[in-house]
Amino acid sequence: MRSTRYPPAVWNGKGTTYGPNPTHGKSNVALVLHTTETVGMPGFNHGDTAPHLTYDPRTRSWEQWATLDRYVGTMKGHSSGHWNCQAIQVEILAYSDANAAPGNGWWVGDLLDHHYQDLAHLYQWLMAQGWVGLDLTPTPDGGWRYGTSSPHRMTAAQYDAFSGLTAHGAVPGNTHCDTGVLDLEYVWLLATDGHTGPPPGPGPGGDEPMWPMYLTDGYDNPTGQGRTAWKSNVVVLQGMVNDAGGDIPEDGKLGPGTCAAVQDITGEPCTDRVTGKQANLLRRAAGGGSGPHDHPHSHSFQGTTDPSETV
Repeated sequence: MRSTRYPPAVWNGKGTTYGPNPTHGKSNVALVLHTTETVGMPGFNHGDTAPHLTYDPRTRSWEQWATLDRYVGTMKGHSSGHWNCQAIQVEILAYSDANAAPGNGWWVGDLLDHHYQDLAHLYQWLMAQGWVGLDLTPTPDGGWRYGTSSPHRMTAAQYDAFSGLTAHGAVPGNTHCDTGVLDLEYVWLLATDGHTGPPPGPGPGGDEPMWPMYLTDGYDNPTGQGRTAWKSNVVVLQGMVNDAGGDIPEDGKLGPGTCAAVQDITGEPCTDRVTGKQANLLRRAAGGGSGPHDHPHSHSFQGTTDPSETV
């Protein structure tokens, strides 16, 4: 008998549930990830729109709002339950839009490897329990698009047949574009290929996260939420660049040369800061993280220019 509670989560139980999950004759369902677009825990309309689980990247802690054998009302149309009753839903306390994230909020592009490992552990556990399968909707370039007509959304038939890892931006009949640029394929690879080892400790600066790093680091002691003033962290970053094929001095000064090397290796723009996503890409380019793997089972959606293209 599969468990209805995720062991690492603190039981909250304040979520409203609407019916048995899964239904429609399915043996397992989709794992749908969301972002709250808040700094702290929202009220979810007094639990009416709460997910099954919430994840706080600041503390790496889980809360469970409802048992997994009942469906919740997180997505549009929850009164009918058509999309919700085929999903286990997780809200990450983060922002999909980098421009909307305040100084004390997490943007999904800044999530670190250990956050990805936490999400992968959940997915791995849900698969082991028989709740979800191995399907995947990889994150499109630039993230998901807003609106019901987004070309990245599954059709109703695709969603009915889907069992695996996806995001709100791929669910049909919905408008939201979460989880932005969160790398779903990386979560999938971590969960399926056994790379969910012990999470790394904090950087050389102590408990303060290393990312994002701003270009002023190493030259002065900048102030402001999220900025690290630890020169040793910049040396670590420069070492990661060189391990990934770069050739820059490891002098602890995060300037235009280091930033250009990061952008060249990761393909991600580097203007005023190095993000957690870029750090993850550097690790993988250096041979860490997931390494080379076969592509998982994914879906082609309406609106793609090439019938073989997946998003």
